[in-house]
Amino acid sequence: MSLLKFELYKMFFRKITLIFIVLSLVFIFLKVVQDWNEDKMPQLHNLVQEYNLTNGNVNELKKFSATEKSNLYAATNLFYLQDTIGEQLYQNEGLKNDLTQESNTSYQYKANLMEQKMLKGLLVKKAYYFNTWGSLINNILDFPMAVLLILIMVSGVFSVEYASRMDALILSSKQGKRQFIRAKIVANIIFISIVFLSIVSLTTLVQIFISGFDGWNSPIQSLLYYQGCPFHLNILQYYLLGVGILLMGLILFSMLVLLVSTITKRPLTSFFITIIISFLSIVSMPRYGFLKEIGVYCDFLRPLNLFRNFSSYNIFGTPVLNIIVEPIIVIVISIAAVYLMSRTFRNHQVVN
Repeated sequence: MSLLKFELYKMFFRKITLIFIVLSLVFIFLKVVQDWNEDKMPQLHNLVQEYNLTNGNVNELKKFSATEKSNLYAATNLFYLQDTIGEQLYQNEGLKNDLTQESNTSYQYKANLMEQKMLKGLLVKKAYYFNTWGSLINNILDFPMAVLLILIMVSGVFSVEYASRMDALILSSKQGKRQFIRAKIVANIIFISIVFLSIVSLTTLVQIFISGFDGWNSPIQSLLYYQGCPFHLNILQYYLLGVGILLMGLILFSMLVLLVSTITKRPLTSFFITIIISFLSIVSMPRYGFLKEIGVYCDFLRPLNLFRNFSSYNIFGTPVLNIIVEPIIVIVISIAAVYLMSRTFRNHQVVN
């Protein structure tokens, strides 16, 4: 326990950790304040109610410029509601046509049938106001920079020991090796959880204080780009689920970061390799071969990839949702990373 406390102390009180935590909080806070338009939001809330009462007959909407509309997409679906309805109808019609052309024993037929059943009853028919939750989803769930900062903070955990020549003392005892590696992993999990959940909690409270709690029960399909989402979730459920998935992704991906740290002997080298790997995992890229496996982590570091559209894996001819398969893939890779990390450190040769 004393070793775990010592590891946590080292992680929390490194200069780079304190700097990145402050920068993350300041950046997200400024982003939250920037998203709040004190003049437009109360008016927008009233317009959404009027739109639903008058079946879309609201003259005030014509006064919004194209730029103003695009800036308010995270606050309401008012300006793209008709596009959403059109796209959902087109999607349903396309699935019906595909089902008539595919053999009912094929994987694609089964996948299309599953998607059609999941989409049933999810057509968005009214305007919603969800400024608080739209902003939080953009600032937390679709904010790769925060992911990058947290992973950078845990880079070099092992290579720092190499650089300080503490590895000779640690490796001199078999029991010391086991306790040290276990303490590093547990401290890493606790550190990431506390930092991430603190940032999320503070950002959420500030956003709710500034713009209220309205819109939490709006369907996820009312969000821009989520009209093809096959899940029966409201925005609050999606936000909480997304936060949990992102935390899981951070913890599991950090195992790869720790593995890099055991291999590299210089903290700076580990730092730059972590940046490169993290960048590959949060950007859109072709998913072929090894890149496909890295891309799976992307879905956990940016949860929107798991929810925006229907996606499944072909498991012996049966479609299984990606949200079921991908956690298994990521956990297996992470367990392998922990094993390699432990083996690499134990076999490390001390350099005098």
